[in-house]
Amino acid sequence: MWSWYYKKKRMATGVNMKAFKWIILTTVSILACGVRCVTCGNASDHHADKNCDLSFEKTDVSVKTWELNLLASGYQLRTNLGYYKLYTTSLKWGQAWKKCEADGTHLLIINSETEAQAVREIVSSYPSQYAYIIGFHDYFLEGYYVSIHGMRLEDEGYSKWGSGQPDNWKGSEHCGAMRKDGSLADVHCTYSMWFICEHEI
Repeated sequence: MWSWYYKKKRMATGVNMKAFKWIILTTVSILACGVRCVTCGNASDHHADKNCDLSFEKTDVSVKTWELNLLASGYQLRTNLGYYKLYTTSLKWGQAWKKCEADGTHLLIINSETEAQAVREIVSSYPSQYAYIIGFHDYFLEGYYVSIHGMRLEDEGYSKWGSGQPDNWKGSEHCGAMRKDGSLADVHCTYSMWFICEHEI
C-alpha cells in the first residue's frame, strides 16, 4: 500500500521520495544529536558532542560556584535538605521575601519534621528571639494558609501550629512565622522581624 502511495506521489510531483525520506530522517537525527548530546557517528557530530560535554562541564562549575557563593554569604548547608540563612536584621514580611529572592533563594517553607528540627538547631543560638518570618500567608482567603509557592501547608508537608495559633489577632495577622520551637504562627505583615531564607538541594 505504502509503496503504491510513494510511487503515485513521485509520479505526481516528480520528487524522489527515497531522497526525501532520507533528508527527513537525517534532519531528525541531527536534531536528536543536538538536543540529547549523543554521538551520531561522524567527525562533525563528535565535535558537537565535545562541545556539549564542555557545556555540561561549564554548567557544573557554575552550579558549584553558586553554591560556594551561598556559603560565603552566610548560608548553612544541611545535608539532604538545603541551604539556610537566618537573617538577624529585622524586615517586614514583604521586604524579607524580596531579600531572599535577591539572594536567589526564598523564604523558608518547612516540608517535614526533619527540616523543622534542622531549622530549630539554626535558631537555637538566639534564645532571646521568639519567632521568625517564613514563607506562608493567608492573603488570598482568611484562614486559608498557603506557601509562597501557592500550596496549602498540609500539601507542603508541615502544618504544626503553635498553641492558640493561628488567631488572626485584631483581625490583621495574615503573614507566616515560625516560633523558636518550630511551631507555626500568624503575625502582622507590617511587623519587622528576623527571617529565614532557604534553597533546597
